[in-house]
Amino acid sequence: MFGEKKFSFSKHHMWVVVGVVDIVGSTTLLEPLEASDLDEFYTIFLRRMSNAIRDVHGVVIKNTGDGLLFYFPKTNTKNTKAFDSIIEAGRTLLAKREQLNVELIRHGLPTLSYRISMSYGPVSAMLDSRNHVVDIFGAVVSSCAKMNKLARPNTFVTGEALHAKILPSATEAREVGTLSIAPRKSFAVYEIL
Repeated sequence: MFGEKKFSFSKHHMWVVVGVVDIVGSTTLLEPLEASDLDEFYTIFLRRMSNAIRDVHGVVIKNTGDGLLFYFPKTNTKNTKAFDSIIEAGRTLLAKREQLNVELIRHGLPTLSYRISMSYGPVSAMLDSRNHVVDIFGAVVSSCAKMNKLARPNTFVTGEALHAKILPSATEAREVGTLSIAPRKSFAVYEIL
């Protein structure tokens, strides 16, 4: 499946902030586009959002269909200062939407809305032969993707574990729902205002 490339899994979990940015209503939005316009739309979205994630010190892992999965490597630490910039990172990513839509309009393409979700917890990492992280796995990744649907368009939500980490710097947040992840196990989801 992976051809001749050599991959390995890390022997230990990393505890990191994981994020998902997902286009709202992409099927309805993109269905009328011709193939070349669809290619251009995704090229603009993926390039702009990948650059924005890198600008806030995140690492893009992969395209998840109509979104991106990313993480913040500096949050793999006991130093709580690494979490101070997470709220600002989410707000910065939301603010990039205006520039992204300007470029889409310039190319005659439809504008978009997106949701951002972030969660904190352990992940397993797939490493390439140079020990670079090429994919991440775990319940925190799955729950981050699922909680994305609890966010309103153009908002940023966090899971309970991340909310607890950023609480001192989160001036305003409101609970928007609960996500069940296993029988008798759930957690609250918060919108950062």
